[in-house]
Amino acid sequence: MISFLFLLLLPAPSDLDATERIIHCIGIRDRECLTTALKSSPGNASPEYFSAAAEAYLLLGRNPEALAAIAAAVKGKPGDYDLLMQQGRTYQRCDDQLQAIQSFLLAAKVKQSSEVFYYIGLSFFLLHEYERAGKHFAHAVQLDDKNHKAEFMLAAIDILKDNNEAGAKIHLERALAFEPQNPHYLLHYG
Repeated sequence: MISFLFLLLLPAPSDLDATERIIHCIGIRDRECLTTALKSSPGNASPEYFSAAAEAYLLLGRNPEALAAIAAAVKGKPGDYDLLMQQGRTYQRCDDQLQAIQSFLLAAKVKQSSEVFYYIGLSFFLLHEYERAGKHFAHAVQLDDKNHKAEFMLAAIDILKDNNEAGAKIHLERALAFEPQNPHYLLHYG
C-alpha cells in the first residue's frame, strides 16, 4: 500500500519537462513513448535535451539524428567532458571509430581519465588496430588499476594478437577480481 501511495506522489510522465520525458522513455525502453517525446521538442532546446535526444534516437535506430543531436549538445556546451564522452560513444555505436577517437581526444584534453583511454582503446580495437588499442587499455589500467573492462580487453588482445593465453589469463584474473560474477569474464576464463 505504501509503495502504491509513493507512486501516486511521482509526477506523471506528461507533467515532466521535455528532457525528463525523454529520460523517462529511455528508462522504460518504450519506442512509442520515445517517438512521441521527440516530436514535442522544445523550440530552444538545452544541451541536456539534445543529449537525451541523442540517446533516444540511438534506441530508435535513427543514427543520423542521434549524431546531429549530440553535435548540438556539444555545440551548446563546448568543452564539456561528459558530452564529449557521450559524443564519442555515439560515434562508436554508429560505427564511425575515427570520429569517436577525435571526440575522446577532445575529452582527454579536458580531463585525463581511465574511462577516456578505455574508450579510445575500444575504438582502435574495433578498427583492428590491436597494438594501438593495447597501449590505450594499458594506460587506462595505469590511471585506474580497478578498470576491469580495460583488463578484459587486454586479455582479448593477448589472444587475438599474440595467442598469449598465459597473458590473457593474468588480465582475466585481474578483471574477475573486480567483477567476480561477470558472465563475459567467466565465459572466457574457463
